[in-house]
Amino acid sequence: MLDIGLVDDQQLVRQGIAGLLAISGHARVLWEARNGEEALALIAQQPVNALLADIRMPVMDGIGLVKQLRSQQNFTPVLMLTTFDDAELFSQSLAAGANGFLLKDVSLEKLISSLQAIVTGSTFLAEPELLRDYQQKKIRPGIIRARAANYALVSRWIFQQRNCARDFSGRRHSAQPHFQHTRQTRLPRPHPGSAQSN
Repeated sequence: MLDIGLVDDQQLVRQGIAGLLAISGHARVLWEARNGEEALALIAQQPVNALLADIRMPVMDGIGLVKQLRSQQNFTPVLMLTTFDDAELFSQSLAAGANGFLLKDVSLEKLISSLQAIVTGSTFLAEPELLRDYQQKKIRPGIIRARAANYALVSRWIFQQRNCARDFSGRRHSAQPHFQHTRQTRLPRPHPGSAQSN
């Protein structure tokens, strides 16, 4: 059972996430905070296995929270949640030292598997679509180099579906396309005059 600190300025969101985690039986919310400032005070009193933090909050946002934690040499894993599919926010989270970045419409199975992954020391977790967008736009490429010492691999994470324990061994290769870059195949150019050869 993972002990989680939940940081979000919306009470309804906090209640919903806390209820879902409790139902899962794999994690529980130990405390809730409305912003990063409250979270810093609470985590000093009650350490947790991981933090679930919204990015955009008043007083102190999620990125500011991560920066403060890392400056205090507190390396509690932080999974960022947001409603914004924004590559710039992703790059800022990565630079701050966050361990994951997921959208709030994530399934419960994926949320639990992501929490388990960052607690056990997995590399940076993010939505595959967001990673592709980030790579295509080349936003702040220097950030990746700056964090290379802390994150050896970016864009690898484990997606657990229902019954994955039963299906994993048999469908291992079918899951690999989620983590592989698609290579474009270039067709050979026709030789001049080939269209007239017939």
